[in-house]
Amino acid sequence: MIGNKMILCRMISIVIGACLDRLIGDPQWMPHPVRWIGSLVSALEKLLRLDGDSPAIERIKGGATAVFVLSVVTQISWGLLVRAYAVHTLAGIALESILCCYALAARSLQDASMEVYSPLVEDRPAPASGQNIERARPWRQWRKIRRTA
Repeated sequence: MIGNKMILCRMISIVIGACLDRLIGDPQWMPHPVRWIGSLVSALEKLLRLDGDSPAIERIKGGATAVFVLSVVTQISWGLLVRAYAVHTLAGIALESILCCYALAARSLQDASMEVYSPLVEDRPAPASGQNIERARPWRQWRKIRRTA
């Protein structure tokens, strides 16, 4: 019965997470795990990258960084979920739904891509003007910073 209950909780969490994503997307004011992960990667890169390392050593360090970051993210996510489900099933579903919302990010990606795309196609059928490209550039830059900062 525990296995069936967990499958049901996962299905509910995914549905709620998808609905949350469609409703609120990725508001700029909310803290975002991807930013924290990007900060961890940046810190590790500063620590590990040395001038003069061969490409082979850089690849090894990059692989070690990837494995370490994935391990940390997995352990933190798993630990939080175990604790939330230990408090109450609804607490676990709530946290898992929020994590699913962050993982999906479909609405935010759609919104961001349209903010870049729309200025570029405003004057169609003529080619995109330099002015339109300049209007699209700040949104592209914001997404890049949001994604990695």
